[in-house]
Amino acid sequence: MPGISLRRRSRNGPVRQAWNDLSPSMIAIGISGVVTGMAMVKAGLTPWQAVGMSLLVYAGSAQLAALPLIASGAALPIIWISALIVNLRFFIYSLAMRPWFRHMPPAKRALYGTVSTDAQVVAISLRFPDGSNSAARRRLFLQYFRMSAAMGWVCWQAYSMVGIFLGGFLPQDAGLGFLASLALLTLLLPMLQGRPAWGCVATAAAVSVALKPLPLNLGLLAAVVAGVAVALWLSRND
Repeated sequence: MPGISLRRRSRNGPVRQAWNDLSPSMIAIGISGVVTGMAMVKAGLTPWQAVGMSLLVYAGSAQLAALPLIASGAALPIIWISALIVNLRFFIYSLAMRPWFRHMPPAKRALYGTVSTDAQVVAISLRFPDGSNSAARRRLFLQYFRMSAAMGWVCWQAYSMVGIFLGGFLPQDAGLGFLASLALLTLLLPMLQGRPAWGCVATAAAVSVALKPLPLNLGLLAAVVAGVAVALWLSRND
């Protein structure tokens, strides 16, 4: 997928391009939103508590990691650390996108960071592979980023509400969790380029399977830490 050309802006601008690039991923995001919405209610949260969590947290993997801990009455520091570790992949994402945001004040960078999603980062890595010092090029990037962020946020919240308020009407064996995982996997595969990415995925997969019997999702947390550590090690040795 080629980078956006300034010459094409008039007929196929970054906002329209973001819509075209991200629209297919909305299916996966929608399924994940429904699954997470259902999971929050089934974990014991009231519908309005679940709505608050969806709006404030906006991180499906962190929510799913925290819900069993909340249901089991785990201490808040454990819940916070678990959610933080699960979302460590966004630290890697932020390093990749740093060239586009380094000219902004910290507050604005933090704001943009809170609305970043996996699907968005995949699209950006393909559409804008390198940072640029060109002000015009940065404007194109920001228009693309804002549109893709808005699409992800609206889609996630809408389908999360469906899961929260209508999930009880869906059959228990609908298989939505498996479909969501499969859909997200197809979106993330394009990012597996180079030894660090493949090493991270292979290590995380092996550790998560080996440590699956551990309680409180500790196997998942260990898998994330091991995957990131291997990716950083391979990056330094490339």
